[in-house]
Amino acid sequence: MKKIALFFSLLISGTFFAQADKEGCKDHELIPNRLPGYYISECEKNDFSAHTVPIAGKPEKNIEGKKTVLQYKLKDGGKGVSETFVRKNYIEAFKKQGGKPMFEEYGRGVIQLKRPDGSEIWLDVAGYIGEGSAEETGLYVVTILEIAAMEQVITAKSLGDELKNTGKTVLYIQFETGKSSVKQESVKIIEEMAKMLNADKALKVFIVGHTDNVGALDANLKLSEERANAVVTMLTTNYKVAASQLIGKGVGPLSPIANNNSEAGKKLNRRVEMVKQ
Repeated sequence: MKKIALFFSLLISGTFFAQADKEGCKDHELIPNRLPGYYISECEKNDFSAHTVPIAGKPEKNIEGKKTVLQYKLKDGGKGVSETFVRKNYIEAFKKQGGKPMFEEYGRGVIQLKRPDGSEIWLDVAGYIGEGSAEETGLYVVTILEIAAMEQVITAKSLGDELKNTGKTVLYIQFETGKSSVKQESVKIIEEMAKMLNADKALKVFIVGHTDNVGALDANLKLSEERANAVVTMLTTNYKVAASQLIGKGVGPLSPIANNNSEAGKKLNRRVEMVKQ
């Protein structure tokens, strides 16, 4: 009896571990909510690799960047979803973040997400690849390519052009954590802002501070306004920009440009905008 009990104990234990995510594997931060009933059976991460994706009406495109591959397998006894549902679930999640679908057919979907800082995210989801059926897929794969942004290059001309074309410009001025002190590496951005403003004395702008959603709302509103006014003070004191050209305001986390559910999104939301009055 002891041997039989031990056998079933090992069988149950083996089944349990077979249903758990493979060690070292986890969902990607941009899509943390997986389909229920599936576990990660394999994963692959590479700081720089390539992946080819189909594009509707165009030749295939080779994408290079930080690559994550996640293979999801249906748990034993679980109820799978259709390959079409797999595709729509992931494509819709990225669309909510501003993504643009590039290909959708049956269980295959490709979507491109462009970030305000110039970086790109490509997602390729393939449902029903060899296990189960089209109506109850037993295995699907999600591939994510992250293309890093080139360093933000700010010049007086680029700022002027962007203000003229869009009415605002997004600036990733860095501050000390929880403070309004501008870091040394961001002084160059403020210098270029001053050049543009001093070259056009009639131009008036709002300097608007933004934060992510970490912490209390009132504290973030206060911090964002303090940061906006710190930039105004530097422009008027260090670079002789006329005070009449500037109004500092803070909106805290009230106007995000990315999802605060991920660190990447929070980083994009911590910014200063120059908005034409």
